[in-house]
Amino acid sequence: MIGLLRAVSVAMVVVCALPAHAYLLNEITRTGNFTSSSTSLIQVPLDNEGDIGLTFQGLGLTAPIQIIYNAECGVLGPPQARVAIEILVDGHQIDPASGTHFAFCTATSVTRYSWIGATRQSVVVVTGDGFHDVEVHAVGVGGATKWWLGDSSLTIAY
Repeated sequence: MIGLLRAVSVAMVVVCALPAHAYLLNEITRTGNFTSSSTSLIQVPLDNEGDIGLTFQGLGLTAPIQIIYNAECGVLGPPQARVAIEILVDGHQIDPASGTHFAFCTATSVTRYSWIGATRQSVVVVTGDGFHDVEVHAVGVGGATKWWLGDSSLTIAY
């Protein structure tokens, strides 16, 4: 029994001593502003050249992939107005798959933006080592009359 406890203790020390890492699979940034009055989902440009997708390669196994989108956000409209964000991988919305109910930012005025730094983080499990496409879609809902996404980044990590 003591030998087993020593073996387990040694194994715990070895496992706990291993560093935890996030491996960056791809990233993209935009330093410009994107303004819209769309009340239908549209693709958001992810860089200053207007690219609307980002590709990453799977790891050759079944693995959870973390996708983080952040941007400055503002919206004009009544108190219930908001910008909703969806993240899609290979054309499918990933969890939380809440459609237009994921409020990225909300309105505080019909004439004046209240900017906020907002983040949407999702996890998706991909299988194999193939290539996968990520898109960000946004829409103004709840009476939004105009909305704005500023400096942004999209990061894909394992």
